[in-house]
Amino acid sequence: MATLTPSQMRVYRHGRGHAVVLAGAGAGKTAVMVQRVIRLIREEGVDSSRIAMLTFTKKAAETMKSRIAQELPDNRVSAQTFHAFCYRWLKARDITFQGKDVLLPDNLAWLANGWITTALEESGLNIESDLAKKLIDRFRNFGIYAPEAEDVADRTEVTGDMRQMYVAYSIYFREMRAKGYYEMGDLPVMMLRNLRDSDEFRREVMGCYDHIIVDEYQDTDAAQEQILEILCGRPGLSDEPSGISLMVVGDPGQAIYGFRNANPKFIVEFRDRWKATEYQMLENFRSTPTIIAAANRLLSASKDVGTQLLATQPDGSAIKVLDFSAEAYDIARQLQAMKDVKRITNWRDAAVLYRANSQAGMLESALTDAEIPYVVRDSAEGFFGLLDVKALVSYVRVALFEDVESLKFLWNRPNRMLKKDILEQATRGATTIQQILNNALGIARYTAQRSVEGIIGVVRGLREMVVAKATTIQLLEAVIEATRYVDYVKKRMEEDPRPGYEPLEYIKKLLEIAGRRPKPDKFLLHVRRVIENSKAKKQEKDGVALLTIHSAKGMEFDAVFIAGCTSENMPHKKSILPADQREERRLMYVAVTRAKKYLCISTDRRWPSPFIAEMGLEITDWKDKGLQLPDDVVAQPKERISQSIVELVDSAEDDLVSRRRRLLSFD
Repeated sequence: MATLTPSQMRVYRHGRGHAVVLAGAGAGKTAVMVQRVIRLIREEGVDSSRIAMLTFTKKAAETMKSRIAQELPDNRVSAQTFHAFCYRWLKARDITFQGKDVLLPDNLAWLANGWITTALEESGLNIESDLAKKLIDRFRNFGIYAPEAEDVADRTEVTGDMRQMYVAYSIYFREMRAKGYYEMGDLPVMMLRNLRDSDEFRREVMGCYDHIIVDEYQDTDAAQEQILEILCGRPGLSDEPSGISLMVVGDPGQAIYGFRNANPKFIVEFRDRWKATEYQMLENFRSTPTIIAAANRLLSASKDVGTQLLATQPDGSAIKVLDFSAEAYDIARQLQAMKDVKRITNWRDAAVLYRANSQAGMLESALTDAEIPYVVRDSAEGFFGLLDVKALVSYVRVALFEDVESLKFLWNRPNRMLKKDILEQATRGATTIQQILNNALGIARYTAQRSVEGIIGVVRGLREMVVAKATTIQLLEAVIEATRYVDYVKKRMEEDPRPGYEPLEYIKKLLEIAGRRPKPDKFLLHVRRVIENSKAKKQEKDGVALLTIHSAKGMEFDAVFIAGCTSENMPHKKSILPADQREERRLMYVAVTRAKKYLCISTDRRWPSPFIAEMGLEITDWKDKGLQLPDDVVAQPKERISQSIVELVDSAEDDLVSRRRRLLSFD
């Protein structure tokens, strides 16, 4: 066992009884939790099968499991996600699934749109479907069981639209169950309901454990908290004794999942609500004092209860806050310089973090040009593999080349309700795009014929533009306008309001990338290189990590670049309420504390993120003039995105923000 600090040792030595561990970033909490479990088994003789370790990501669960297995290969500790824990019990006892019910697979997620429509029609509720889905998720996170939703509304004297929303929730659940499905969000609610309603089930689960340890407790929602209250016997809540000792570990300063209805108050108030022992692990073994000081100042600016970290590492380099003129390429230049002077030994020692996936495109493009290997952690195929990006690029391919595969991809994007067999028949014996489309026109009937005529018109127009030497941006804008692609995307976003899904931003970033490569053929060649680069790097271990800040949680790197720290991006423009702003600050805190030795923040002096000033940092202009760009890249694009496209996208985004405000009006 590695040497533990006094604060770590206190956690390690904890035996029976409830406890909360407030563990700051880089405090070594995973190692201490694992060592405590090993001690419980070896020294206190606890049966390993009677210990459950719960967390919120598969990766974290696998890490804990593998570390315990290194010292205790034959252990039977249950290390899993909270949802997996619920699924295991519900499935094993066949209480909920009745031998045949399954979780709704991703490829059938579209079924939920029909259930929502039915629920809104029958309940008489006149709100958008995306708002209804968000509210349904919220009900689940609060632990409300759908068949009992109307009773809950009556007991709590809910009236008006919100009462109808409770009705819609029960109808949605009824429609889903009629098809034999559950969704992932139903698992904790079903577990909670069965624990409450079945004495036999509750006692069986309670009788299987002596210790439950929950990691990242700041990410817990109300349903999960209530499950633990029942199993572990929160004092004053139930007269039924529980022999389970509960230890929760986390950091309120890293609570960044409010959009999933996680509530950091559960860890902040845990000591008093559970009459628990509180431990603090505030030593940071990761970052330099300079980085720690900036992180502490950031949390001090918030009203949240956060842990002020204690630095343990030697002094290091100053934090850079740079006003880049060509951000992605300037970051590439900085990375290359750090590698040249051995500040990073391997490319995998560095990471570029960003607020939204849409920011990855320009970074992938720049690193490909700079021949710097990278790995995109949030997307299997990188930016150009995203559905809407790939669809728009496919139109440009068809405009320039006889690319049948691209034609197949754009066939129903946007959705034209065209059957695949029309295209399959049309391609037989055809050698050109025009022949395929002509064949399709002869095969199609009624409305399908008009849809094919629409595709023919778009392709003809694009090819005429190519002959007239149109730029890449002009071609893409023509596609967006001719296909009403912004309207198509907006409708999908309304039906699929999942966090992080921002195709409107993808479109804007694609146009920015296109502006740097005005020649369409050169643009397509570059896109192919980036795609090949992304796929190749998946097989390599040494590459700069490109990932969102949310995905970076729990990771650490010698050098970290935080891209796009502007007033519109950090905090994100969709952050409307003060609570949203505080969560954005915590997100910045998570980003800063990923860095071990070197931290560089990229901004724009004209509209910097307010978090920069809160950390007491000053902006420096980027003076390097030695950046070498490929011949086909325009360093400062002269061609701008047309005002009509800008207005289209901005209008769609404004409408979506208005929907967000209407959702908040239900609170």
